Amino acid sequence: MVYTFDIFDTLITRTTAQPEGIFMIMQEMLDRDDRFTKLPSHFKRHFRDFRMDAESEAHRRAANMGREDVTLEMIYAQMAYMNYLPRETVQWLMELELAAEAENSIPIPDNINRLKSLKEENEIYLLSDMYLPGEHIRQMLVAADGVFRDIPILVSGEIGKNKSSGKLYAYFLEKYGIDSRKWVHIGDNPKSDGVMAVRAGGRSELYSGYGFTEFERRLLKEQGNQYAVQFTLGMVRKVKGDKRESTRAEQVGMSVGGPVLFGYVLWVLQEALRQGIQTLFFVARDGYLLKKMADLIIRSRKMALQTRYLYGSRYVWRIAAAAADRDRFRDWVQKYASFSTLAELVEELHLEAEELADYFPKLLQADGRVLSAREKLLIKEILKTEESLFRTVALKQSKDRAEAVAYLRQELASAEGRAAFVELNGTGRSQCSMQALIADFYKEPVISFFYAMTNAVDIQTDNNVFYKYTYKRLRIDTVIEMLTRAPHGQTIGYREENGRWNPVLDASAREYPEEQVYEEYIKGVLAFTREACGHCRCPGEKLSEVSLMYAEHICSEPEPEVQKLIGDIPSSEEGTGTGTKLYGPELTDGQLRQIFLYHVPVQECYPGIRLDFSLLRLTPEQKKTMAYYQMLNPAGQVPAGKKSRDDTLEITGKIVLYGAGKRGQDLYREIRKNENACVVLWVDKNYKNCGHREMEISPPDRILEVSYDYLWIGVADLEIVKGIREDLISLGVPAVKILWN
Repeated sequence: MVYTFDIFDTLITRTTAQPEGIFMIMQEMLDRDDRFTKLPSHFKRHFRDFRMDAESEAHRRAANMGREDVTLEMIYAQMAYMNYLPRETVQWLMELELAAEAENSIPIPDNINRLKSLKEENEIYLLSDMYLPGEHIRQMLVAADGVFRDIPILVSGEIGKNKSSGKLYAYFLEKYGIDSRKWVHIGDNPKSDGVMAVRAGGRSELYSGYGFTEFERRLLKEQGNQYAVQFTLGMVRKVKGDKRESTRAEQVGMSVGGPVLFGYVLWVLQEALRQGIQTLFFVARDGYLLKKMADLIIRSRKMALQTRYLYGSRYVWRIAAAAADRDRFRDWVQKYASFSTLAELVEELHLEAEELADYFPKLLQADGRVLSAREKLLIKEILKTEESLFRTVALKQSKDRAEAVAYLRQELASAEGRAAFVELNGTGRSQCSMQALIADFYKEPVISFFYAMTNAVDIQTDNNVFYKYTYKRLRIDTVIEMLTRAPHGQTIGYREENGRWNPVLDASAREYPEEQVYEEYIKGVLAFTREACGHCRCPGEKLSEVSLMYAEHICSEPEPEVQKLIGDIPSSEEGTGTGTKLYGPELTDGQLRQIFLYHVPVQECYPGIRLDFSLLRLTPEQKKTMAYYQMLNPAGQVPAGKKSRDDTLEITGKIVLYGAGKRGQDLYREIRKNENACVVLWVDKNYKNCGHREMEISPPDRILEVSYDYLWIGVADLEIVKGIREDLISLGVPAVKILWN
């Protein structure tokens, strides 16, 4: 049998998604090559367009002469004529293109191995529709594998006939006297390698390679004139083409995780070298995958950098730093404390439930009870003012803080030269907390690199220096963090063992339901990195725009396999808790109805972290249903028969009502409707001026004379509520009985 192989995108491919990507590489090189200093800047800036135009015109002229294809010399002759280029410059440009093609040529191993196997018992020829010289193509092939040294090559540009018309096949069959019935052609183009080979009398086997997704095709169409896009998609095509049998998770790593993260990691390394930084601490857990990528790039490019993995978390650093003094704790409570239930607050403060039991009403401590916005505000005020509560937190954190400081001191002592820290996404609060913990022994500014920062810390200090990679906030600002999960739990503390401090990791929840799934994803990201770090022709900063395009795509229309991988990753709202939910799970029809028809608070009926990502996973039928619900009941309206979450509390027992103004009167009527509750006393500081009410208004000191289960403050102004609560506690009312709403 006789086998012929197409060459480009069958046996070898380029580092760029399209041939014109090579012209963009040349465009960058023109400014660095002394031979082209006299070329007009306009020509150099638009070289890609001039080169493509010259090829198009050369084809038109060749067709007028009866030729079906052109050579590289014909293309550059046309370019010289159109741009008045000296002969010497034309020669240099052709040499530059040949060099660029050779340097950016990469093999397709599966097909090369098949060719080698077939060559043992069959005749092999190579056919290519190409303007490059045949001998130069041979050199590119031999660089991939020595098997190509003696295989005949027919190139359309040199012969003047191409495969797409079928004439190159006819020329080949006649030249070598081959019976077409014993001939098979292998290539990637459905028409020229498929249909036309069959029409010439042979059999055809199409190599599918990697087909770009709809998003990638659109990206090429709209942004294909950027080298970063050409390079990124070229790498995706290469690694996914080489690993066609890979798992879905691995494919997501190659086609999403790699393109988003590679440029950032490369930028961090290049910026560190520029600033004279020698050690980079990749902060857990987002730093786990980033460090693996960095180590690959450092080895490939022989960079003079050391990397370390630093175990830390918001959970273990923030409250430890905040509880160091009263003012810092108040500031932390005001700006950063984040909780939806009292159970979450207990966890965030690293306390036991009973240690908060005496400060807040039992009704608010019920399992799973979601706090209203007003309740959370007043709880924060209590945290800021209760001295005994602060002392409890501070005492517990003194030990944790000492252990965190010991661990950080140990790790930072291992740094060679200047050090910096690598994060992914966040506000910088954890970095500020870490800086506060190490301030006594680490006198250098804490330099931190971020992919992105959302709502950065309010007060910038000279002790914290932040550099961020992207300039635009994502629609779903935490989605980037789902691309860098680690296969280990959150750091929840430190323990000394045999004279060394080690992290204590949360083992209560795995980072992914099937750990192997995420490990496969990591393999895909590293496969992309391994290929990309050897072929990238631009600094990492120039990949930021395409990285952001990919990230924004994930936030708007991710492919089903991306939806599943990201949406089903366990996470926590602020990264301060040890409990986890799925990031963006699929919604049931019942949950959809509760959220968009009945407007049940999301915290009470949604089992995930990011509803906006779950909405990306709706089926077409669910999207129609959601639109119908929104039409029936616009957002913000409470359905008939239901009460707003902030209107009242489900309360039972004997109640003392404080406040006889409008809010107090409304609450009184509400309680009267409740068969399980009754007002045993209604008080107001200005009871003498209250006039006629549905019940006698008494002075506050009467509270001490009655038996009651709860005292409910019926005042709308939160600042006034705070003062009333303090007065009541001074009077002798237990804090656990005081309610407000």
